[in-house]
Amino acid sequence: MTTYILDTETTGLVDPHMTEAAYSIVDIIKGKVTVLQAPRAKRFNPLKEISLGSMAISHICDEDVADKPPHTDFRLPGSVEYLIGHNIDFDMAVLKNAGVTHTPKLICTNAMANCLLPTLESHKLVSLLYHFHRDIARTQARDAHAAIADIYFTELVLGSLIDLANSKAMR
Repeated sequence: MTTYILDTETTGLVDPHMTEAAYSIVDIIKGKVTVLQAPRAKRFNPLKEISLGSMAISHICDEDVADKPPHTDFRLPGSVEYLIGHNIDFDMAVLKNAGVTHTPKLICTNAMANCLLPTLESHKLVSLLYHFHRDIARTQARDAHAAIADIYFTELVLGSLIDLANSKAMR
């Protein structure tokens, strides 16, 4: 089975168009996330203005993507069976806005965290990174909201959530 961890950066929350996509190909073997292909990222022209809020989060400005291929050039291989991401439903909506018609099975680390850690103060990706991997968060979380960094953070959080689910199942 082909499984991607995917993250997108967008123009905003209303009718979001992609400004950047990053993905990594992974497998989950015996409860461990194994990276089969290191993260890759590509920027796209969203063909619409990027909101100030999105610029403040991703630091991608209109002029950074003006000469990039249009977001509608993004292709999700039909062989992808699973897409994993933090709030993956949003990323899937972004892909649909780019014209992607293939819909793999979705695995959301945000939903997993809400289920496994219902009393945790925050289920944001970087909050979970601090919860599970404080040393990495302290040194690398400044790169959050760069799609390629978020792929790595999602991979780490996913592995920790699988470990937590397995330890709860053993009880």
